[in-house]
This record gives sequence, C-alpha cells and structure tokens, in this order.
Amino acid sequence: MVSIKDIPVEEQLKIVRKVMSVLPFYVDAACGEGCDSCVRSFFEDLASDLDTFATSHNLPREHAADLVRTLGIISILIFGREFETRYIEGFPGEAVIRLTECPMLHRADERGFAHSRASVLCSAYVQSIIKALNPRYQIRISRAMCRGDNFCEMIIEPKKDK
Repeated sequence: MVSIKDIPVEEQLKIVRKVMSVLPFYVDAACGEGCDSCVRSFFEDLASDLDTFATSHNLPREHAADLVRTLGIISILIFGREFETRYIEGFPGEAVIRLTECPMLHRADERGFAHSRASVLCSAYVQSIIKALNPRYQIRISRAMCRGDNFCEMIIEPKKDK
C-alpha cells in the first residue's frame, strides 16, 4: 500500500501549490460576484499566518527592498516557482516589480474565470501581504495584464501621509 512517505516531497508541494493558486478563484466564486470584501478577508487571514512565518524565519521587511524580496519568497512558497519574479528593482524607499507572465492570469484562463476577477484577487493578495509584513508600506498596481496592459507593474512604497 502506498503512503505519503512514498510520494516525494517535491511532488507533494507541486500539487499543494497548484491547489493554492486556484483556491482564491473558488473562494471568489463562492462569495458571489462583486463581494470583494470576502476575498480581502480570505487574503488578510492568510497574510496574518504568513506574517508569523516571516517573523519566525527572520525574513526582511524593514523597507521596500526587503518587502519585495520577502513577497517573492512567500509567493513562491505558497504558489510555486511560476510566481517567481524576474524583474525587480529594489531600493529602501521604493521597489518595482515587473512581470511579463502572470500566473494568476494563467489560472483564470485554465479554469475559465474572468480576467477582471484575477485582477481583484491579485490586488487583494499583494495588498494584504504587504500590509501584514509592514503596515508603513503600500503596494500599488500601476499596470496589469488582466486589465489589458502588456505587462504587470507593482510599486512598493511608503504610505503617503493623509
């Protein structure tokens, strides 16, 4: 009889990460169209656990360059290597992420979900994570393929005083 010990850890992680990358779409669908607060709650709860993980593993998060690195580590950890960011410019005051491939968009296409929902999910995910890791910072999505742009661009920067 086959047991979990017989399945290589990398194969186990591969299926878990695949499930994690489509799960937000099903949470979104279960909440009903237009219920973005449900999706935000899902990611805020996840972000809280990931903040605890970041603390226990001393992942950096003091400034924008730290946050972009830690966001990358966390994204790969829970969603897999497909979420690895290849275009990053990180400075203490600002970090820019540019993607020419969007795994969230790929998941939407594979499962028949609207690109507009991929946009909502991506935004909720990155905003929740950055807020949990360092509430003095924000992430702004200036371009997004799911909104028709040729690439995605996200900027991590200090929150503006209001």
